[in-house]
Amino acid sequence: MDWLEISVVAAAADEEAVSDVLRERAGGVAIEEDGAGQGTLSLRVYLPRDARLPSRSRALRRALSHLDLSQPLTVLRGRTVHEEDWANAWKRHFHAQRVGRLVIRPRWRRYRAQPGEALITLDPGMAFGTGQHPTTRMCLLALQERVTAGWRILDLGAGSGILAIAAALLGAAEVVALDTDPLAVDIAKANVMANGVEDKVSVAEGSLGAAWPFHGAQDKRFDCVVANISSATIIDLARGLVGALKAGGLGIAGGISEERVDACRLALEQAGATVTATMSEGDWRTLLFEVT
Repeated sequence: MDWLEISVVAAAADEEAVSDVLRERAGGVAIEEDGAGQGTLSLRVYLPRDARLPSRSRALRRALSHLDLSQPLTVLRGRTVHEEDWANAWKRHFHAQRVGRLVIRPRWRRYRAQPGEALITLDPGMAFGTGQHPTTRMCLLALQERVTAGWRILDLGAGSGILAIAAALLGAAEVVALDTDPLAVDIAKANVMANGVEDKVSVAEGSLGAAWPFHGAQDKRFDCVVANISSATIIDLARGLVGALKAGGLGIAGGISEERVDACRLALEQAGATVTATMSEGDWRTLLFEVT
């Protein structure tokens, strides 16, 4: 399949606002520092070149134009990318990396696990979940510090499946991984199979509430819910995230910018949770919360 790559260069202070729009309209977002070295970031999304492309592209550009930003978007361009070219471009930038005792290895690179390490073999495809972003790293560290053997875990906004796979390798008995992007669901399923944890991890398209993908009512007996999404989504889904936890359960809310952390904390507390810790890396925050 061919894809339209849309690239935006934005001020670092505007990253969350721009990435929220891109994520809502196109699914995953690839974010990296812009080479200009002026406190700007390059954000890229990919839209399939199908019958819906013209309308989706116009809607995306219109949504971006309505944002109240600290600086205008300096670049907005599109180019056609073949899927195989996209995959090869990823390979140049994605190397094996260690996060605590977890090592994320791209499937096209060799790595021999050392004693005490848990190895995740990953092909992010177009789901953009590699462990390179601070929010993903913080969620991986929180899972390592808190997951107890036998837990049931919900991974909301699973992307490539990296957090769900990590939870399974760290001892979870059952992991439900959900994403609203069907492409991400396919990629997560493939990664789950590649890591041999398909007996523990179920991947499906869906979310909380009415979007729950399984028959019957949403199960509210998870020991842990991890949602590495965005500040706006954390606020919108706060009651659902808290409601999915059993008493004494642990919540991990990532993808939160420094500017929105207080609003996210308030939303979780109003939903009945107690925020017990705040993890920080750069301008990003991850909130740990509990339900009594």
